[in-house]
Amino acid sequence: MQGPRFAAAALLLTLPLAAQITGSKTLLGEVFAGHKPVGHVVVVLENQYETPVNQTQTDLDGRFTFSGLQGGVYYISITATGFIPAEQEVDLGVSGQEASATIFLQRKPEIIHEPSLGKYSLSAKAQRDYKKAAAYLAKRQYKKAIAPLSSMLDAAPAFAPGYAELGSAYLGARKTGQARKAWQKALSLDPHEPDAAVGLARLQNDHRHWAQALKLLARVQTADRKAWTWRFEQGRAEYGLKRWNAADADLTAALPGAPSEPHMYLMISNLDLRFHRYPQARLMLESYLKASPKGRFAPRVRAILKQMIASGVPEPPAGS
Repeated sequence: MQGPRFAAAALLLTLPLAAQITGSKTLLGEVFAGHKPVGHVVVVLENQYETPVNQTQTDLDGRFTFSGLQGGVYYISITATGFIPAEQEVDLGVSGQEASATIFLQRKPEIIHEPSLGKYSLSAKAQRDYKKAAAYLAKRQYKKAIAPLSSMLDAAPAFAPGYAELGSAYLGARKTGQARKAWQKALSLDPHEPDAAVGLARLQNDHRHWAQALKLLARVQTADRKAWTWRFEQGRAEYGLKRWNAADADLTAALPGAPSEPHMYLMISNLDLRFHRYPQARLMLESYLKASPKGRFAPRVRAILKQMIASGVPEPPAGS
């Protein structure tokens, strides 16, 4: 259902909206990409029958409002360049006169190094399989991507980027062991395959093997180290090894391109506190709560924020 709905939402930008029935309820919303608000994106509101009832744009602070609504279920949908289409359900039947929604836009998956398919002499069918899998990965439909990638690799067993993508698909499908094998195969074919090196480094970081993660990341060629995924895993490893200055530089560089990542917000907030950047630390802690309001560290974060606000720590400057 998701694909057709978003296709319809895109067309609505030039079509008149359905007639609205005035009510007394209000829907307040915020749109974020990572920790930053996203302004000037179109927000479409549909009723429970998937009929559009209104649309608006976010302001500079990423906020939007729909008023005059009746009770019931509504769907908020957003399409924005560079992001995966987003949708959220809101039930105004149980929320009193006012409801709120926070939507995090996820950036389209980043491929560190776009392979030249011609270089590997892939057959027409193998290329079709690869592009089909890439489309599934872009929509985060990881399980669906596994079959076309496997089919493509049967026909092109030396295609290292294909194994790197297969590792990402397996990881998204929560098959960590198979992801590891696919990434190892990619690096055996190409020791500098960037997505495979970053994927394996992620697994090493998850198991607190910081030094091993850095060794894997060192394989990535200089031109591919600008990707946020590389900077993030590099920063995680440096943070684990208490290389504070290096971790601060890499995690800060990763933040603008990264999707909403609660763990990153916590690490950067700790670094901000270490370097006495208290307003920035407050921003990162607030971003953590928005991304993970019921997360493992949420109670502790709320307590710290309460202390910071009571102590007079100001909000960071706009655009931080």
